[in-house]
Amino acid sequence: MACGGCGRAPDGKALRTESTGEPRNVGGEIVYPGPAPEIKGYRHDPNDSRRLLPLWPRCVSRRTRILLRQDGAYQIANVCGNAQHEEYRLDVSPDDCTGCSFRRES
Repeated sequence: MACGGCGRAPDGKALRTESTGEPRNVGGEIVYPGPAPEIKGYRHDPNDSRRLLPLWPRCVSRRTRILLRQDGAYQIANVCGNAQHEEYRLDVSPDDCTGCSFRRES
């Protein structure tokens, strides 16, 4: 399983998602091996049908995680990583982040 944003396996090797059909996290963007589905909080990249672009504003504290559920479906979670915020460790929406006074872009 990948970490919460680096796109690499725990041993540091790149994940081989193209062969398994798994989506991968590339800097908060979600990339599928084929055409990407509609996912709330994302829009399709007009230049690449495999890529979903996040609607969240940039924040170095937020982590995007791709979780494989027991039913075989993937869950995309954008988790607040700022311990000062009331949403810390919770899955946050684009609206939560847009109005956040703790948001840091770098």
